[in-house]
Amino acid sequence: MDGYCGVSPHAPLPWRGSMDPVLAKRSQVFQDNNSLRLGVREHGFFWPLRDTCVEFDGWYSSMTSQGFPVWRKHGAPLLCFVLLNSLLLALFLMQHLRSTLPAIPQTSLHPCIASAACLSVCSLVALFVGLLGTAAARCSTRSARWLFEPAVTLFFSAVWVYVWIDAKTYRELGLHLESDYVLKALTNPSFQRETQISAITYASILGGFVLLLCLQALCLRLCRSLASHTRISTFALWFSSFGATAPFFLWKLHQEARSSTAFAEALPFFQRLSQASALPTSLVTVRYPHIAAQQPPTLAQRPDIVFIAGESLRGDMLQPAWMPQITQIAQQRGCLVSSQHHSGGHSTTWGLFSLLYGLHAYHLTFFHKHDIAPYPLRLLKKNGYRSLAMVSTKLTGWDHGGLLLRHFDQKREFFDQRSDQNDLRLLQEAQSFLKTPPKEPFFLFLFLNATHHNYLYPPSFARHLPVMPENYNHFLVDHKLLPFKEKILNRYKNSLLFLDDLVAQIAARLQRTGRKTLLVFTGDHGEEFWDHGLLGHGAPNFINARTQVPFLLCAPTPIQRPIQRSGHPDIWPTVIDLLSPQTPLPPETYSNGISLLRPPPPQRHLLVTSYAFPQHRRRMAWIDQEKKLWLRMHGAFTDFRPFKHTDPQDREKPPLSAPIAQKISNTLTQETRRFLRIGQMMHKRPPIVAFPKQAQFGPYLRVLGYQLSTTRPSPQTRLTLTTYFHTLQTIPPEWRLFFHLETDHPKAFWNADHPPLQGFLPLHAWKRGMYLHDTYTFSIPAHFPVGRPLKMYIGMWSPQKGRLPVLGPDKTQITADQRFLLFSLPLEPTHKKVQP
Repeated sequence: MDGYCGVSPHAPLPWRGSMDPVLAKRSQVFQDNNSLRLGVREHGFFWPLRDTCVEFDGWYSSMTSQGFPVWRKHGAPLLCFVLLNSLLLALFLMQHLRSTLPAIPQTSLHPCIASAACLSVCSLVALFVGLLGTAAARCSTRSARWLFEPAVTLFFSAVWVYVWIDAKTYRELGLHLESDYVLKALTNPSFQRETQISAITYASILGGFVLLLCLQALCLRLCRSLASHTRISTFALWFSSFGATAPFFLWKLHQEARSSTAFAEALPFFQRLSQASALPTSLVTVRYPHIAAQQPPTLAQRPDIVFIAGESLRGDMLQPAWMPQITQIAQQRGCLVSSQHHSGGHSTTWGLFSLLYGLHAYHLTFFHKHDIAPYPLRLLKKNGYRSLAMVSTKLTGWDHGGLLLRHFDQKREFFDQRSDQNDLRLLQEAQSFLKTPPKEPFFLFLFLNATHHNYLYPPSFARHLPVMPENYNHFLVDHKLLPFKEKILNRYKNSLLFLDDLVAQIAARLQRTGRKTLLVFTGDHGEEFWDHGLLGHGAPNFINARTQVPFLLCAPTPIQRPIQRSGHPDIWPTVIDLLSPQTPLPPETYSNGISLLRPPPPQRHLLVTSYAFPQHRRRMAWIDQEKKLWLRMHGAFTDFRPFKHTDPQDREKPPLSAPIAQKISNTLTQETRRFLRIGQMMHKRPPIVAFPKQAQFGPYLRVLGYQLSTTRPSPQTRLTLTTYFHTLQTIPPEWRLFFHLETDHPKAFWNADHPPLQGFLPLHAWKRGMYLHDTYTFSIPAHFPVGRPLKMYIGMWSPQKGRLPVLGPDKTQITADQRFLLFSLPLEPTHKKVQP
């Protein structure tokens, strides 16, 4: 046969002029086994079009319907566009990590691992976007076809702006945009008034977005021209298969981040995705104060009490050069001054809580949940005091801030103007109150805010020069911002002079009243000025620049007593000691502090708590005479593990030995139990069990039974299981509980392991003789076959020793592999109304 449909295999194809140029260029007639076929050859692949003779117009319509021209025109450019952005994002992430991680050998590969993980995930996104763009181009709706590419361009422009701001924020503040501290601030109505971000900063962000949008449009146009070359588009398609390695690199990323705290913190979104689930506050009951302090005693002395706290006050700034008038007051009145005084936290609400309650700041979340009033206020009200709070910020708008003012008799907030103007209004209101004070003694709490970033003050206090302009751009590039450190610090020093003058005027007004007054001056937290590479106070760092604050206490009579180290929880015990209760009132019955008028106990320590503890940030710092230990909480108030060890001056030291670290963890566990109790999970008597069972795991634990939210389970429904236990003796740390949900079908198995007691109390913390119940809610997998029995097996195992033997009266409920059958119920078809 000389041809196919009358066409010679070597003759030019006459229909090429009416075809797509790219297809016409490569369309040929091929001979195979003495038969001729019409097709398209692409990079070694042959795509047959028809096996029989057809009209060429019909062939072209068939070829077009196969989607190859649509893919090359719309899908391939989008694939190249996303891959190019992915490569640039991976390089940007590598450079960001290299500039922020410490230069030590262990972290040399971390930027490469993170970049590979980013690129592999984005490769999957690129393939998805390319296929989706092809589908949108073939859609009959014109809007879907023409809006998809601009939407992708806008999305990646927004991604680059977010990445840029996030990297800049982390380099300067040590915080990511998705952190709880930043999210709380951004969603607060007073955000602009508190941060004073200038219009220049917003203009730079908008300008950066417009510039990126133009660059992205040019990038898409370049990718469209590149995708017209079949070799490049094919290479991009093959390169997107790199996304198959995403699970490996994500696993490797998780392993490396767990071994390096600095690496984990530098990764965007890692803390948000890997953090432990929020601790259920409903499981904690508050017993505050102790029974011995339930009836407030009568006070022999009743002077007026004034607390003045300043925003972001560094402890090393209490010097004549920065606070001359306050320093002079301390010397003239013989005030009690501490050389190293630590706040209870590195953020406002956590620091002020420890000041007003006399407690460690980790109580804040639970006290807010139960609306617990501070015991010192109850004591003062019982003795006829009138309480009044004035703050020059919207304190009730910040996280848990409303608790701090709720129990005052009167409260005033000044927040609708600049922070320095609000402070002046507060000064006028305080002087008006002190000009005609009430007949009864009063407790006055004042909070000044001018020293908040970006450090405002009236022009007459501009004495430290040069200074940064008030409306400077917060997003100056790195190599330009660091030289401005002195100018920013000078702004802070000028705001300190302004605050110093305000406090001096209040102290003078108090003296003119002629009444006995007890004055306390301190700060809510410190402020870092690149002491350890960062600015501000939001990051969970426990360096002295962020946690040490000034402290002086001026009593009606001079106090000549040197104080080496103190904390916010010590203030109220000292004040109450000066008020001379007629019946003994030990500080441990209502506070975590001690009276600074008495000798400190041996092994005295302080605690500084991170923001959002323990819901999201589970960190605190242990500070004593010899060391500062940075701790991370595992479980809940039962397992504190050190991850950094320094001396009190923040100099790095070798890791502590395991026995010392364990002793500190045990001390913290015992201390946190002073006013907090785990409720609803621990019992001293045997509980009433709906479905009793009897089994024992080795010599440690006994199963008493269970309770279910429904006895008619079905696939895809939520099931709440409560299991009751009795602890026979203390369980070693290596043993763990396991839960296996399965049916008789070999593929119907699901590992239902979970932290016992919602992570609040690990097994090794279960006390001997206690009865406990563990509640866990899960969804029954959809692939479990209906009609077969749904079974739950439980047991105990150790990675080193295997499974514990199971003992029980009913041997049929115990399997050969040491598992105990907790329940077996028939799995019913899915109900029409799915259970919540």
